[in-house]
Amino acid sequence: IKKAAMEIRAIAEECSINSEWVENSELAEIIGLSKRQLQGYRERGVLGFSTIGRKIYYRRAEVEKLIKINTIKGK
Repeated sequence: IKKAAMEIRAIAEECSINSEWVENSELAEIIGLSKRQLQGYRERGVLGFSTIGRKIYYRRAEVEKLIKINTIKGK
């Protein structure tokens, strides 16, 4: 039972991380940008990020905020 509980906790923690963070290639696919365009945003400081090893992650809330700020409203 203890082993199962530990596995469940590990899965729950992983899911909460995945819901808060999005990986570089996943974000590129979701919003239709190239990885190079995302790199440009990182280099210019437009979009904050974190790295773990060679993987790049973005906070979903920050990405949503950037999209909202740059939304052009129709007439």
